[in-house]
Amino acid sequence: MQQPLWQELQVQSVSVPEETLPFLEALQHIYTNGGAELRGFALEPHPLWLAHAAYDDLDRLGFPRDFLCLPSVLEALPEPQRIPDPSLVPSFYRLDEPLEDHLALRLISGGAYVACDQSPEDAEDGALAFCTALLPGAPEEYTTYLCEEGWHGWLHDIAWDATLVTVDRMRGLVWVLMLTDMD
Repeated sequence: MQQPLWQELQVQSVSVPEETLPFLEALQHIYTNGGAELRGFALEPHPLWLAHAAYDDLDRLGFPRDFLCLPSVLEALPEPQRIPDPSLVPSFYRLDEPLEDHLALRLISGGAYVACDQSPEDAEDGALAFCTALLPGAPEEYTTYLCEEGWHGWLHDIAWDATLVTVDRMRGLVWVLMLTDMD
């Protein structure tokens, strides 16, 4: 059963910072048969959310699965976006490594058919600039969750699928990065 929080939480789409575009375009370049899409959301402060965010305990509220199934979030995700039932969304797990390291490695690894045309150093610098633009606070202020399954209609349900959901707990912002490609 869904927590009352998810029925009461107010969520609005926010613009993606321009500083993220060069790295996002580099990801889109390697995922030529799929894509890379970034969406941002601002959350209206809610006492239950704030209490769990303060202790980095949002998992117990069903985050990010239940968050991703909110109508206002689904409408902002790439087409086709409809999820018939939140129980069909697979589990996300916490990313243990720094987000910028994970993203740099994804870029360096390339897509199904296109290799990265950047040096490892440039990929790392781009990933760091991307993360700094999205997450201006200290690393302990945010948590990233990862799912590598095709849970959403936009994903191709193949090895290159990844959904990264990063929550900036102090600012009430959530960033959803979706990656996919086809072979």
